Amino acid sequence: VPALAQDDAGEPPGERLEVVGVDYAFEGLPASVPAGTTLAFTNQGTEFHEMIVVRITDEVTPLEELASMPDEESAALSEFVGYISTLPGTTADGSVTLATPGRYVATCVIHQGSDPAAFEALGFDPTQPDENMDPLELPAEVQALLAEIDANPTHQDLGMIQEITVTG
Repeated sequence: VPALAQDDAGEPPGERLEVVGVDYAFEGLPASVPAGTTLAFTNQGTEFHEMIVVRITDEVTPLEELASMPDEESAALSEFVGYISTLPGTTADGSVTLATPGRYVATCVIHQGSDPAAFEALGFDPTQPDENMDPLELPAEVQALLAEIDANPTHQDLGMIQEITVTG
């Protein structure tokens, strides 16, 4: 079963943690880890899940406020670190390493109801996105399914977001 991962380069020097995504939380992800910790990701939920990891460059804004900001504003206060996604019942290839001390957040912004079987029935694999693909060029059935799902809350809205402090 395919899975996506963006890997940090090189052999990580720290501990490897197995993070588990469930509907709708991360399990096995402590509030604090030492720099160099590597995160792997397994999806034990019933829906497609991802773990987007960003380093928060603003040391004072509370996570709840950052999470509620428009994407452009929150992006100005954070740096992308890595991305892993996988289907239910699978472990993602790759990992994300938390190399620099600071505040990080792990989140899943997939919308509730993102059932891989519904996409598969339409011949569309959501684990293999094409960055150059124009969403308007997708088959009408896929566009309709995406529009229906986009009306649902994100997994982050349902609690799948967690701040992590990385210590030196």
